[in-house]
Amino acid sequence: MDTCGINSGIMEHMLGRYTPGFLVLLGLFLSFAGVSPAQSGIEISPRERTLLASSYTSERLWMWQKRLNLADWNVSIVMSRATELKPKTLGNIHWDLDKKTAVIRVLDPADYRMPFQDMLKDMEFTVVHELIHLNFAPVVSDFQRSDANRREEEHAVNHMADALLKMDRNP
Repeated sequence: MDTCGINSGIMEHMLGRYTPGFLVLLGLFLSFAGVSPAQSGIEISPRERTLLASSYTSERLWMWQKRLNLADWNVSIVMSRATELKPKTLGNIHWDLDKKTAVIRVLDPADYRMPFQDMLKDMEFTVVHELIHLNFAPVVSDFQRSDANRREEEHAVNHMADALLKMDRNP
């Protein structure tokens, strides 16, 4: 399901001089090379940053869905401005257990104040973090929720996401 209403043809039209595939390859190349788009001398507009980040997080989403045995879920990512998220959060997830659908909201690049490569890593952390919540959804939905056990769940999910990403990034 394409929750953003963006398809390849529209993206090409919106980007004008770059195709989405080129931007994804550029972003991945620059990320792995340890170079931010600003350091490369290539100017990327805020809209292009958002589209690039959206592409990157969607690719990482599918990989992590498979790794976390959530491939049978229909999960989409929506870039969201800070005003659309709870204060001091970088994302969230809303799911429907019966339909096996979920939407992960990730902080839009326009609201990040860090280098491009670090931003992409942070977004991937958010995706993994929210997928771990999704893995626990059938279990925790039956529990009485309180601020204390939500904090404990967040703490545990953060540690798991951090461990998984460390294993992925440092094989």
